[in-house]
Amino acid sequence: MIFIEGSVPSLKNSKVKTSRGIFHSPTVSKYIRSLGIQHFNSRKKEVKGYVDPNRPNVIEGLRKEFEAMLIGKDNPIFIGYHHVRKTRSLFDFSNSVELIQDLLTSHNIIEDDNVKYVFPIPMTINGELPNEDNLRTENWYTVDKENSGVWIKFF
Repeated sequence: MIFIEGSVPSLKNSKVKTSRGIFHSPTVSKYIRSLGIQHFNSRKKEVKGYVDPNRPNVIEGLRKEFEAMLIGKDNPIFIGYHHVRKTRSLFDFSNSVELIQDLLTSHNIIEDDNVKYVFPIPMTINGELPNEDNLRTENWYTVDKENSGVWIKFF
């Protein structure tokens, strides 16, 4: 499993409309910058990082781990997510994975984030998928004020 630090903001609910266009909200921009990314475009598969070596691209730094998880797996890839949130505030799971999937697409780790290539699913912090026995008994996200982020595993 791979851990990416920081509370993942919703990409869908964080758009800012101006006379110059539609942009990411300050929360999304701050999160992206914390990952060492200035700008990305998942459609064009473009990522602009920082020149400063003290601000490495976190996703690019995890590329080998992502690629190792992909070995022997065909499309569609089932991507398990376990969010570690800073607060108990409720969140929309599908919106919370959208930004991560767009980043994986723009880094060309996954082909695209449509259903031909990817299905996002919740998982426990131990990497277990939902089943009839654990569906109502497991925590599908956790709260840790000091260590927020998201655990990711490819199935």
